[in-house]
Amino acid sequence: MRLATIRSTLLSLIGSLGAVLLVVVALQLANLRTLEQQANSQFDANLARNQVARGALALARERDAYYLALATGTPVRPETAMETDRSFAAFRIAADQANLGDGTATDGISVALEDRLPGMRQAASGALRLPLGSQARQNLALRWFEDASQAVADLRILRLRLLSQSDSISLGLFGLYSLRTHTLNLLDELMKNAAVVEVDVAVQTLPELQGGLALVRPDVSRVTEAASEVAMSVAPFEEFLRALGDEGRGPGINSFDSVAYAASGQRLRDALQAGEGVAEALADWRRVSGAAILQLDELQAATFGLTQDRLGALAAEARRSAIFWAVLLFSALGIVIVAVRVVLVSVVGPLERMRAAMLQLAEDNLSVELPKPSKLKEIGAMDDALRVFKANATRRRVLQKERLRLHGRLEETYGHLKTDLEAAAVIQASLLPQQAQIAGISLSSYFRPSHFLAGDTFDVLQEPDGRVIVFQIDVAGHGAAAALVSVASKYTVAQAILQRLPGTGLAELTRDINREWPSDLPYFTLILAEIDPATGHGTLVQAGHPSPLLLRSTGEVIVLGDGGLPIGVLPHATFVAIPFAFGPKDRLLIATDGVHEMSNREGELFSEERVQDLLRTCANRSTEQILTQLDTSLRTWRGDDTLDDDVTIVVLEGKRANEYQ
Repeated sequence: MRLATIRSTLLSLIGSLGAVLLVVVALQLANLRTLEQQANSQFDANLARNQVARGALALARERDAYYLALATGTPVRPETAMETDRSFAAFRIAADQANLGDGTATDGISVALEDRLPGMRQAASGALRLPLGSQARQNLALRWFEDASQAVADLRILRLRLLSQSDSISLGLFGLYSLRTHTLNLLDELMKNAAVVEVDVAVQTLPELQGGLALVRPDVSRVTEAASEVAMSVAPFEEFLRALGDEGRGPGINSFDSVAYAASGQRLRDALQAGEGVAEALADWRRVSGAAILQLDELQAATFGLTQDRLGALAAEARRSAIFWAVLLFSALGIVIVAVRVVLVSVVGPLERMRAAMLQLAEDNLSVELPKPSKLKEIGAMDDALRVFKANATRRRVLQKERLRLHGRLEETYGHLKTDLEAAAVIQASLLPQQAQIAGISLSSYFRPSHFLAGDTFDVLQEPDGRVIVFQIDVAGHGAAAALVSVASKYTVAQAILQRLPGTGLAELTRDINREWPSDLPYFTLILAEIDPATGHGTLVQAGHPSPLLLRSTGEVIVLGDGGLPIGVLPHATFVAIPFAFGPKDRLLIATDGVHEMSNREGELFSEERVQDLLRTCANRSTEQILTQLDTSLRTWRGDDTLDDDVTIVVLEGKRANEYQ
């Protein structure tokens, strides 16, 4: 296909070169990604197989413990069975993480644990109640030993089956797998022999077992055969494992001496038969056998660690190679980009004049002279675009002038609106009682709208008989709309108080206010409190408002009320009157939720508990000092002067009798 433009020519060349690079690097990265995934998969699978091996070892220890208990009366630690169960549970978790979800692994554990082991344990526990040395108990001990040994063998087979499912990524890894397999086999034989020999010794030395027969005999030939397999498998890794021992990470390598092991066992049997030197032969056997078991246990653990290290190294090497190829790709792309830039600068240099004209238009210089038309497609297209740009720029200038004119009108309108809102805010604040002395009660207040106007309001009234009624309102929302509703709600509550019939309680009065509140207006919360300074008795009704706090003259802080429904939520709601004592120097603090729910920069609320703690701390201060401290604490908590909600606090303080008179 003929290339008609400079852009198409350059894009074709760049596309061809980039495609070749992408194909080569993509293939290499895919291979490396596959290798990394295989290494990670084998890492997880090896963890699962390790849990199978740990379960087999735990079950072998449980087998030996119950066998000794049945044959010799040795007590069994309660943790023995728990260690086996924990190993199996850990395997299930590791199998899930390794995505061994084909059922093979789980079914293998189920056969060994859920289907067989509980019954075996129950039978062994029942046999422990039989007389020591009885034929029935020995038969059950033999059965337990054989069944448990078979379960251990099944777990080792399961581990080999899982191993056969792994992908081949390194021949050295399979050498390590083989070494660990032979080590586990030999370790199991040594553990069985250790238990069998202990039973032999007990049968021939304990009076209550005299004349009995050993249930199982040590199989030295199997130990020798397994030791030979370990010796051959360990040879390729002997130097590395020895270094692990020097570094304190493993046992090192000391070849297992099956001849010395067999000789120690033979000396013990000869001593038992002769009836002399049994204690020395038994101590030597226990030392040789215990050392061999410990060494092989450490060897299988070190082999597992070495396998995981190599799998991790393979994955890391794959990642490093992937990074290398990625860097190579970006470097090649960078070289291509630089080459393209050079070509563009050399080929399209004449287009700079066109570019200069475009910049002038971008700077709104409409008097710029446009270049003459060119025969090249690109330059001709750009020339047409420039003419369109110039026409659009002319139109934008006209539109900009119109927008500036409209913006000026908006600013003027906003200024008038702001002035009106500020005036309304001044009027709203002036209608609220700031400081008042009514009968034997002093009123103080704190009022901060979140915007110009607030949805909070309050008032205090005096009854002809000297009682003082105070109410506080918090309309849902804030701003001008909430402020208008607050005016209506304040008027409604005040009229209800003024028109209150004699004998009407606060709960009934609040119920009437709620029933008569229009359903199409927002709801509001209300605290309505009545105090008789002469008797020191007070009553309040809480309708969805935060609970007031009563600060006794002794410094005690009491929370009054526990909620209630807001006004306007349910037309037939009922309310409860809460009595309280209000003596001289007692103070009643009523606050809207803007105090408790003020959040700091981390989103944490100021909370009612902090208000209560502040009141306890400032109990000996004057009401004005308490309000000042509240204001300081709230501003410090907020971190700035902004508010999410209106904040209103009203404090009523009782005077002494002489002050009242």
